[in-house]
Amino acid sequence: MTSQPCWRLCAGAGALLLVALGMTLAVGCAAQKAEEAPPASFWPPYPNEPHIQFLASFEKSSDVQPPKGALDKLIYGKEAQEDVPLKLPYGVAMWNGRIYVCDVRLQAIMIFDLRKHQALALGPGDADPLQKPNAIAIADDGFKYVTDQVKQGIFVYNADDKYVQTFTDKKIKPTNVAVYKDELFVCDVALKERARVVILDRHSGKMLGEIGKLGQKPGEFLFPLGIVVDPQGYVYVSDVLNPRVQKFDRKGKLLDYFGQETDTIGGLVKPKMIALDKDQIIYVVGAAAQNVQMFQRDPQSQRLELLTFFGGAGSYPRAMDDPVGICVHEGDLDLFTQYINPAFEAQRLILVTNQEGPHKVSIYAFGHLRAGKTVEDIRQSKGIVPTGTTNAQQPLTGVPTTMPDNSLAPGPATAPGPATRK
Repeated sequence: MTSQPCWRLCAGAGALLLVALGMTLAVGCAAQKAEEAPPASFWPPYPNEPHIQFLASFEKSSDVQPPKGALDKLIYGKEAQEDVPLKLPYGVAMWNGRIYVCDVRLQAIMIFDLRKHQALALGPGDADPLQKPNAIAIADDGFKYVTDQVKQGIFVYNADDKYVQTFTDKKIKPTNVAVYKDELFVCDVALKERARVVILDRHSGKMLGEIGKLGQKPGEFLFPLGIVVDPQGYVYVSDVLNPRVQKFDRKGKLLDYFGQETDTIGGLVKPKMIALDKDQIIYVVGAAAQNVQMFQRDPQSQRLELLTFFGGAGSYPRAMDDPVGICVHEGDLDLFTQYINPAFEAQRLILVTNQEGPHKVSIYAFGHLRAGKTVEDIRQSKGIVPTGTTNAQQPLTGVPTTMPDNSLAPGPATAPGPATRK
């Protein structure tokens, strides 16, 4: 049985090498005096017990290695001095200590390898280069699947980030992709023509079935963008223009949905990509509210509840600026140990992409207070926010005691059957 958190929101609360091998993470290479550092950013805010901590952000290749010296310039030439910035990030994923960021303007997947301290790219050197990569999904075996809206294809890379093949179908215009065992679930949008989820064999690209169609009724889509599949094979899809998140089985049967277009916390306005963790918490990126909301079904009442939210507009480092992509990552917490508050027990990482502002990829930790620690230990902590950042500790407002309720009854507890075949 999946564990349930005992907290709820309180009212008022071949890869192309771009840069040479580096030595240290730039985000932590220069120390600040502890007494000058601001306190860490947490949600819910003090005096509530925290469950989300902002850790760090990445925006350019030098964030994973220091600038090159004279010897590098002599050996590698001018290219060794280049510092490649993210321009318009979209989808994001993490695997084996690497952060993969789809950048539609760079026409590449930027890779921040946090263990080898390298910045790399997928796409530019391939026989079939990317043109507008907007989403990425990574299978358990390390194979990557990248959607390209312009080329209308799914680009496949292996565990070593080497290009393998491209699945193309002029009847599919992919906006996102999720992987489940041997299947790919692809959001397919052609405005005024079709909106659906297609199911492909991830080895051959053969179409196996589809879910939904163009429309505004439950079970239909206007612009499906976010998609994730849970370990039981249930498919969750967010719709930007018809603001809700819908849950289907792999045969395409609608099991559940939630969402109400309102600017209060708990509502959905322009929901972008979504993520799901092993506690069955659903993370929804809100472009209008510039935050991420977290929902989970109560085990007793079976009602979907808002747990909390994090982010928000502003100029402080924890803020979001036109967020779109998100992923939840189990593991690799050791890469961010230096930023995690000693009173906070981090359980997993959350990565969010921002299309505007300096913090193009922000890293957060989900967790809880350590045993024997209190919110006062968090409040008194200093020196946790990474070097070079500021923290205005902006207040969070507009938090209701309950969320709007329009969810259906929960779906069956049994695992779904095979996809509908065509």
